[in-house]
Amino acid sequence: MGPNNKLIDMETESQMVSGCEVTAILIIYGLPRLLTGYLLAHEMMHAWLRLNGFKNLKLELEEGLCQKGDDWSDFEKKLLEFCIHQIKEDDSPVYGDGFRQVYKMVSNHVNYKDTLKDIVSISKTTIPASKI
Repeated sequence: MGPNNKLIDMETESQMVSGCEVTAILIIYGLPRLLTGYLLAHEMMHAWLRLNGFKNLKLELEEGLCQKGDDWSDFEKKLLEFCIHQIKEDDSPVYGDGFRQVYKMVSNHVNYKDTLKDIVSISKTTIPASKI
């Protein structure tokens, strides 16, 4: 945010998501920097998926994929361990179960690209929860 609470240096590209036009990712102001970064990375992964043609993914697998992270400092790794513990223990069928499914899938693959291929394949054979 710049002077007078106006957005600065922001480019937008509209994208239709579930029938709605999306042009921005908004994050609550005042959160700790690491949490803000974590949330922004999560939402940017959703944006990357849409902009790269990955649509109608099974909701819990998409959310699980967006919960993953990599390339962290030592402090961030400790925070990440805490976050992963919290996510692994989350009883939410979308975020918690989705993370556990993707976490298991990632451990069976060499890279995220193969995991994403599996998510696309699974999503094509099931009705995404977002469509129910």
